[in-house]
Amino acid sequence: ANADVQGELTGTWATGPGEGFGKGRRFPGALELNGKLSRGVAMRTARYLPLGLPSNMRNYVARAVQSGTLSAVSFRVAGDLWDFPYFEAATGKLPQDGHLHVAATLADVNFAYVPSLPASGNEPAFDSPWPALSKVSGELVFDRATLEVRNAKARWAGLDITQVQGGIRSLADRSVLVLDGQARGPLADMLRFVNTSPVGAWTGKALAQSSATGNAELQLGLRIPLFDASSSSVKGSLNLAAGDLRIRPDTPLLGAVKARVDFTQKGFTVAGGSARLWGGDVSVEGGTAADGSLRFVGNGSVSADGLRRANELGGVTRLAAAFGGQTNYRVALGFTGRGLEVAVTSNLVGLSIDLPAPLRKTSESVMSLRYQTVMLPEAVAPAGNSNGNGNTAATATATRDQVRIELGSAVRAQYVRDVSGEVPRVLRGGISVVSSGVVSSGLESASALAPMPPSGVSANINLPSINLDAWDAAASRLLGAGVSTETETDAAAPGPGPTNASTPLNGYFPTSIALRTSELVASSRRLNRVVAGVTQDDGVWRANVDAEQLSGYVEYRAGSGTSTSTSASTSASPSALPPTPRAANASARRAAAPFDTKDEAKVFARLTRLSLPRSELDEPSSVQAALLSNTGGALTNVPALDIVVDDFELRGKHLGRLEVAAANRLNTEGAREWQLSRLVMTLPEAKLTATGSWTPVNTAAATATATATATATATATATATATATATATAANPLRARGRMALNFKLDLADSGALLERLETAAAKPSGPISAAPKAQSKTLNGGKGVLAGQIAWLGSPLALDIPSLSGQMNLSLENGQFLKVDPGAGRLLSVLSLQSLPRRLSLDFRDVFQPGFAFDNLVGDVSVNQGVARTNNLRLRGSLAAVLMEGSADIAAESQNLRVVVVPEVNAGTASLAYAVINPAMGLATFLAQVFLRQPLMQANTREFQISGSWSEPK
Repeated sequence: ANADVQGELTGTWATGPGEGFGKGRRFPGALELNGKLSRGVAMRTARYLPLGLPSNMRNYVARAVQSGTLSAVSFRVAGDLWDFPYFEAATGKLPQDGHLHVAATLADVNFAYVPSLPASGNEPAFDSPWPALSKVSGELVFDRATLEVRNAKARWAGLDITQVQGGIRSLADRSVLVLDGQARGPLADMLRFVNTSPVGAWTGKALAQSSATGNAELQLGLRIPLFDASSSSVKGSLNLAAGDLRIRPDTPLLGAVKARVDFTQKGFTVAGGSARLWGGDVSVEGGTAADGSLRFVGNGSVSADGLRRANELGGVTRLAAAFGGQTNYRVALGFTGRGLEVAVTSNLVGLSIDLPAPLRKTSESVMSLRYQTVMLPEAVAPAGNSNGNGNTAATATATRDQVRIELGSAVRAQYVRDVSGEVPRVLRGGISVVSSGVVSSGLESASALAPMPPSGVSANINLPSINLDAWDAAASRLLGAGVSTETETDAAAPGPGPTNASTPLNGYFPTSIALRTSELVASSRRLNRVVAGVTQDDGVWRANVDAEQLSGYVEYRAGSGTSTSTSASTSASPSALPPTPRAANASARRAAAPFDTKDEAKVFARLTRLSLPRSELDEPSSVQAALLSNTGGALTNVPALDIVVDDFELRGKHLGRLEVAAANRLNTEGAREWQLSRLVMTLPEAKLTATGSWTPVNTAAATATATATATATATATATATATATATATAANPLRARGRMALNFKLDLADSGALLERLETAAAKPSGPISAAPKAQSKTLNGGKGVLAGQIAWLGSPLALDIPSLSGQMNLSLENGQFLKVDPGAGRLLSVLSLQSLPRRLSLDFRDVFQPGFAFDNLVGDVSVNQGVARTNNLRLRGSLAAVLMEGSADIAAESQNLRVVVVPEVNAGTASLAYAVINPAMGLATFLAQVFLRQPLMQANTREFQISGSWSEPK
């Protein structure tokens, strides 16, 4: 007994019958030795091996057996010692007689069956790739040249291995270790064994990033040349029992996987596999191909709900918000040494798509889908070549793939990506969206229809009709849709998968667009026969557009908190206004701090012509939608404007040259407001110049102010007033969002020609001056002067809100003539009523004067409060009469209450009436009374009219 062993032995030795030294000779003689050890230190075993054993055998045992204990050790040595250890070390050949037998029971032994070796001489150190067997318990047997392990169990790279059988058939120079075992336990542990052993390299590291839950059964057989471990071989099978498996973080979760995987050192095969994927069942077959890559083919079904939960699909999860139902598909996966290749095909029957044309489909219709990624040869390309989306060209040794997409007969796309990093990066791409009949079948046509530029992503769009508003609404809905962060089967499923399902797809968006369509709807505007070229660079969209309604150049630069990838083409809308805000950016815009001029969104346009027909002006504007989306006075959705139009047409009327300049600014009170710094409209007959601002207001304060004012002026009860105010606010929700204030000056060179151009003599407003004008003969000839003032209203800056309109104006005209008008316009006063000052001025004096009435001047002041216009001093002086007016006109109600005084026989006193200054506090009646006291004859010739009722039927 000593520190290493304890036991007993018996033995006899006898000389041989012959003489001398050799087999059968006197020496070395014959030995019969038997022993039993009750305990032993396993790692000391090599010390007690006979020196007659080959040194490589003893060295192997010394390195392989690293810890643990031995018990019930028995050994026997019998035979002529000349033959010891009773096998030929060089060949492993066994003699006919002689015994060398050792048997032991192992406990907690650590057995490095392929041990590491230190450096020796010219031989470098060897670091074993094989994980050791730990906690080995079982029977170990040495029998001459054979080492055998029987009925053992052990821990192996986290696996509980049972029924371990095997050993070394011959401890000669070319010893080979053979081990067979089986395991049952967590699939994750078995994957760990694969990835920490040479088996991982044999499978091309295909499972290096895999994760799993559930259990599996493993049958494993190893054949390892101890002195040439690189020539090892393996044969085994793995039975998956309804666990979950994710092969790579960027691949989908395979749920409830059932399969048998047979593998060798050359690869593996999967037959009869099944799993749950994307809300449906899929069958899987495949394995290692002849070129060493791993290829799998799956056939299954997918549901819209399953796609919405597939976080690893990135943007597809959001697109799936527009899907419904389920469909069948076929998928092929290829794991090459350089990356993952995917091919998906489906006819999409059973799946509905709620997107605008050309992608809208019913569940019964067929729309073929083909998606394919192919690894490309490595390329050497200069760094720093940006594609306009912030993506840089391939680095010196970029790993690239090509993506090809075919959807129906209309959509083709292809991209080249750098897949060297964690997230693929688009280097260049081409998109084609064309009407049916242009596209030929097959992926081969993609390169012709969607050519790729050297950098960036180009798009060729040629469709009969394009509704950008519908796409904008769909994008807002999809980008605002929530994405499930849980897996399909369980929140604790293996590997979280990609957590960036909402990662922006900016790299896939086009940086240049060639657009052709017969009809384009954008920002509630309709364009016909559109041809456009659009580019995007450094966050700026630029468009050259030609259509029936407009022609020219447009730029749109997104500001802070605004996505530069949204609505490229909508910046070329006929109103040159910003795109409808995306829901995906709403939170960012609300959170954005106030930005200075260089950071604000901006629309820049230089148009040769722009036409806004009546049918479009009656539709809600996208800018109104942008204003409605503002809360707390943010105004980040309303861009700065710099617009010049050489030929501006409104409702079929050519209004000359239009210039608009506006920007977001901080006012003197520190509040954000949209400032109109320049509005100029130049015509041969007149020139309008204006400045103003639109300022968000507190909803409660705006409503309270409007209610208080209305209550003070209304004749109805307080309840009726409140009801009317609430109804008006509901009809115009922008009223409670902001206030537009405008300072204007209209220089009139020829008022009659301007009115004739505008054809407003018989126009009847409906709402914010939007009704169609009627045909009307000329009502005014000449008339030079100025109309100037300040007006304000609640709501959109783009449309007058009559019920909240307030302000003050001054009119001064000279040298004009009112011409005769239709009888229905009124007995004496046609439309010299205040509601129509911006649009028409005409008098019918046929029953008093000769047809037509020339005047030297027309002056007066008009105040407007809550849509009701009032005057006390409107004065008209002509060669035959002087006219004075006071009263009011309710513009919203289209009614009037006017007092008109006409003095037809002109003398010096009468002429002075037109030049007199009437005190507003005194009023017309008091003023005339004072005049008539001085000139009684004038009173006799004076005619007075009281005009009331509606505009259409005055009394």
